[in-house]
Amino acid sequence: MRSFRKESRTKASGALELRWETGAGYVRSCVASLRDISASGMGLSAAIPFSVGSTVQIKANGITRYATIRRCTREGTHYFLGVQLEPTVDRLGSKIGHAESQFYPKSV
Repeated sequence: MRSFRKESRTKASGALELRWETGAGYVRSCVASLRDISASGMGLSAAIPFSVGSTVQIKANGITRYATIRRCTREGTHYFLGVQLEPTVDRLGSKIGHAESQFYPKSV
């Protein structure tokens, strides 16, 4: 089967904190499990569903990044989330860093 992905994914594991703001302005959070990672995104498992297109804050290992939910699919009692990370930029506006090296330098 042909893959249409632009980037390769690496299996990974670990706990991440997801934070988001509700329509009423409340900040909510949950723990998600990392399943795989690429230069610009991640596959996660979470206990609650997210709306495709919504923005979440991801925290792990002292790093905070923002991401957009691109996919949310129910898998048994959990949901698979495909997230696209917002680019990290330096003070001059140049893109820096990759998800693999920032969150989990030693992928599983």
